[in-house]
Amino acid sequence: MGESFVTARPLLLGLGGLYASATLLSALATLVQHRRGRQSDLLTRALTLGVLTLVLLGTGIVGGVVFGTAMALMAGLMARELGRALALARQASPDPTWVLTIAIPATATWRPAAMPAVTVLVLAALGVLALRRAADGGSFPAIWAGDALTLLVAGVGPAVVIAIRAHGLPPLLFTFVVVQFGDLGGLFGGRAFGGTPLAPRLSPKKTWEGLLSGLLVAAGGAGLVHATLGAPSLPVALALAGALTVAGLVGDLLASGIKRAAGLDDFGRLLPGHGGLLDRADSLMVAAPAAWLALGLWEGAR
Repeated sequence: MGESFVTARPLLLGLGGLYASATLLSALATLVQHRRGRQSDLLTRALTLGVLTLVLLGTGIVGGVVFGTAMALMAGLMARELGRALALARQASPDPTWVLTIAIPATATWRPAAMPAVTVLVLAALGVLALRRAADGGSFPAIWAGDALTLLVAGVGPAVVIAIRAHGLPPLLFTFVVVQFGDLGGLFGGRAFGGTPLAPRLSPKKTWEGLLSGLLVAAGGAGLVHATLGAPSLPVALALAGALTVAGLVGDLLASGIKRAAGLDDFGRLLPGHGGLLDRADSLMVAAPAAWLALGLWEGAR
């Protein structure tokens, strides 16, 4: 289960440096916010992000059932949040079908080869349940599409993270760090230099300046992982950083669009300063499949 302590020790040292860098970035963003004279919640955000990052990476280092259990728990919490938001968007009452989502990361942990079949079975079960709910009022396509989206984002996303971990700790660490750095870079650049809306209908706060800052900071994080952990060649690491940052932004915009349709500011209140778990993990859940697809490039560039 996971690497030995001898193998994990240098990785942990690298994590300390990477986390310190992320904390410094949050501090810089806080200074910019204070300079503009606004009340900022960035310190709370940074502390919450730190705890969540340590939990994810701590279980990731252990790997195996421990990490799979953590991902399954995340899947259930995110599916509940997303299912509630989608129900509100179509002016319906939330239902407990989100529980089925947990089957995907659980299968990825115990029987990885069965995950495609289980995913199809769960989608079929959701379709049957959607038919029953549509009979009581509502649109079957809208209900099933919402359930399928919940399954893909909150179920398949964590399962893919588990699959990345199965290829070793460095790819998982790279994914976590790059997505986190991209988010923080976007936050800093958007608030410090932002002014050109990126997708105002989905997220008025997202700007092109924030995207460019996120790409630059994510590239810096990729370079740190490369230097510390012996990731693939630097050009490959930088290319992957760009792809994951853009994929993470797509996840962020998708989540923002759903919240706007539902009339919500946040998916929940689980994480102080961030809202719900999906408010923090939306980028990771969409970026993870991109990272998994790039594993062949990662391994071929060693």
